[in-house]
Amino acid sequence: MIKIRIKHCSEADEEHAASFRQYAHTFHYPNIICVAKAFWKLPEGYLMGILAHEIGHILSDGKGGEEGANREMYKRYGIHIQYVDSEYGRNLEYISKEDIRTIFNRINIIF
Repeated sequence: MIKIRIKHCSEADEEHAASFRQYAHTFHYPNIICVAKAFWKLPEGYLMGILAHEIGHILSDGKGGEEGANREMYKRYGIHIQYVDSEYGRNLEYISKEDIRTIFNRINIIF
């Protein structure tokens, strides 16, 4: 089981202010996903969709870009990351409740 830590980051807040759909980033610190304060206000499907995508970046070592991150999550865990237009951002990552359960059963996320 991999271990991923979630951490608030002022740079993530700045990125969110500059681009409304940007809530998180990786590779600022090893095995840590940095999130903006606004991230915690998202509904579960979006919150976990964003985390799944960022975990995919970590698992793929940043190879393959955005598509590579999603492919890695599907290849390893069968998690299908969708992109949904919503009041929280256009083309925002989203996953189903079933995929959320998969993440919690297979990945150790430290909040």
